[in-house]
Amino acid sequence: MKNVSNERAEVRCGLLGGAIPLIAFFLAIIVFSIYGIRGTKSYWSAGVVAMIISFFIFKDKDQFQKAVVDGVRDEVFVMSLLALYFAGILSKTLTAGHLVNGLMWAASEVNLSPAIMPLATFVITAAIATASGTSSGSVATMTPVMLPLCVSMGCSAEIICGAIVSGAYFGDNLAPVSDTTIASAMTQEVSLGKVVRSRLKYSITGAVFASIMFYIFGGAAVDVGAAATIKADASYAISVAYVILPILVVVLMICGKNLLTSLLLTDLIGMIMLLVLRDAGPVEILSAGGLIVSGIEGMQGATILMMFAFIMNSLTRSTGFMDRMIDFVRMHAKTPRSSECGIAAFICCLMIATGGNTASIAVTGPMARRIMRPFRVARERTANILDGMTSGVGCFVPHSPANATMASLAVSLGVVANESFSAFDYAKYNFHGMALIAIFWLAIFTGWGRRIETAEELLADGIEVE
Repeated sequence: MKNVSNERAEVRCGLLGGAIPLIAFFLAIIVFSIYGIRGTKSYWSAGVVAMIISFFIFKDKDQFQKAVVDGVRDEVFVMSLLALYFAGILSKTLTAGHLVNGLMWAASEVNLSPAIMPLATFVITAAIATASGTSSGSVATMTPVMLPLCVSMGCSAEIICGAIVSGAYFGDNLAPVSDTTIASAMTQEVSLGKVVRSRLKYSITGAVFASIMFYIFGGAAVDVGAAATIKADASYAISVAYVILPILVVVLMICGKNLLTSLLLTDLIGMIMLLVLRDAGPVEILSAGGLIVSGIEGMQGATILMMFAFIMNSLTRSTGFMDRMIDFVRMHAKTPRSSECGIAAFICCLMIATGGNTASIAVTGPMARRIMRPFRVARERTANILDGMTSGVGCFVPHSPANATMASLAVSLGVVANESFSAFDYAKYNFHGMALIAIFWLAIFTGWGRRIETAEELLADGIEVE
């Protein structure tokens, strides 16, 4: 192949041509869903369709190939792929250890009501996500435990999925150790402390709304017949010991270990526990049909879908379309409100198209800082808008890492029989996502929380006053 420069790729259809890869991918997912073709594996076809369309849009096929390769070798994608595979192995380990049966026994001992399980799931996941700072990691940790347990108790699978994803994005939005919190703060030249303190009022308001809704809908979403037939087997009491595995993932991340390291070490300990407690032997763990292979296979739906999302993002980025959109927003931003509207709309569209919180903030953040700098609006406010919008919208995007992980695990665990299961099936229960989107648009239009920084504040942080 001939050498390809780093110049912008030339495409047909002018400015719109640069956006076609992402537009085609997103529209294909929507059209497929309308016609009942859903699920992470079904959306692979949307990726192929979008790639074919993009191939004909790009004038230079070598630039097209380079952009595709750049998307696949993106460091974030590679790390996400490996983390998802190890998360799949963990879910199979917990299944082999009969953790759900052990937790059902424990729930029967304390007479735990199925009606409060959606709320409890949201609160526990939110706490774990806040401690660990990762939405997809929290989904990977909580789903193998809470989803089969709650469904076995008679809860709707959809409302539990909504509770887990809502809790995961609550923590991802608020946690000081979250990459999105850090990215939003750094791109706006403001300290993490200021960002987290100012963000509390928005996050807590959304969490209170979500908690009320999960409490109200929790009882309505319980299958009374299924709940009444639950039989707790005391012989599975020892299986409660496996709960240490998801807890260990969280503890390791709190101690500064990355998600991949935490999952790898936990998988190792989990396999040792299976051998010691005689819940599985070497053959059940290592064979072609064993838990390692089945765990990896169960996550292929999510990883391949994410691969296509990263490819489409790389194709669009190579055309310079993102830069042109940034220039357009900057040119039309005349007031603090109109500027915030433009920034919020841009990052929402970017999040819908790419599904990546951190990537969307990394692209939009520097532009947002340049736009808002002349108005002296508190830097933490812009950081909150960036992170809040991506977290809210992320709850509903089927190709976001959290939702792709959720859908793959739900099918892999056998909790839902339909392989077309996706974020669209539990979107109506993503109460925290709904709240975040509504709260931040309300804040933008009403000015709630908008504060003008003084010259002294800016100078104290080493920011040049314009």
